[in-house]
Amino acid sequence: QVLDVSSLTNPTLLGTISGSAGVYESEVFGDRLYCTKSADLLVYNISNPAAPVALGVYTSTVSTSHLWDVKLAGDYAYLVRQDYFEVADIRVPSSITHVAGFTHSVDGNSLNVSGTTA
Repeated sequence: QVLDVSSLTNPTLLGTISGSAGVYESEVFGDRLYCTKSADLLVYNISNPAAPVALGVYTSTVSTSHLWDVKLAGDYAYLVRQDYFEVADIRVPSSITHVAGFTHSVDGNSLNVSGTTA
């Protein structure tokens, strides 16, 4: 769902995204909405909040474990999976690409990015 929260005491529903059941985490960057769902990163154009448009789906070729969190900075999405930390290039939403990553042994489910530190 896309909400208008300009009035904190009266949030208003602006639009609904079809097939959004099961979304775990989301992040808005400009007029784009990025959502984690199962092992995928979903991208929507929300410039018209009443009618969100699907722009792309990214499924990692490196890890298919559950995608828990996404943070955005510049042209990149930082993704934390159950067993893998990943950086993806999001400049072209219909063709998101893997940049780098590593397997971790901690069952991570959240992420923060500040400058050059994640």
